[in-house]
Amino acid sequence: MSIKLSFNLFICCLCFLMLPFSVNAQLPAYVSSAGLVGWWGFNGNAQDLSGNGFNGSVNGASLSNNRFGNALSAYSFDGQNDRISVADAQALNPGQMTMTIWARPQAFGPSEQYIINKSFDPGLRHWSIRITATGQLQVETRINNSYYVYSA
Repeated sequence: MSIKLSFNLFICCLCFLMLPFSVNAQLPAYVSSAGLVGWWGFNGNAQDLSGNGFNGSVNGASLSNNRFGNALSAYSFDGQNDRISVADAQALNPGQMTMTIWARPQAFGPSEQYIINKSFDPGLRHWSIRITATGQLQVETRINNSYYVYSA
């Protein structure tokens, strides 16, 4: 899984709620551990605090202030192939999920800008959350070369 962007964007936290897993790490009180698969609070790093070990590898993105002004609690992407990658795992290939992302775009690019993208089978199945060139939020899925786009 990669978070790929080609414009300035701050991402404050990201979490996945899917199948039940054990939670060993310290989570903030406002994050429920029920069904939690991954939680990246970006508290100075891209480590997964769910206890499931889906730690992120940061490439090019830099730590920044989050939406509350807390230092080193969000990532800024400058549009030069920045990303945070998480290794693939079966637990990250759900049939259903709930996701929370805080993002603040600084500008919109000439085409779709992907906030998060997950590929299951190369060229056959994927899903993504993106922002269009006009700032519209969309969810895209692809199943066997059929595309479905849902706009917010």
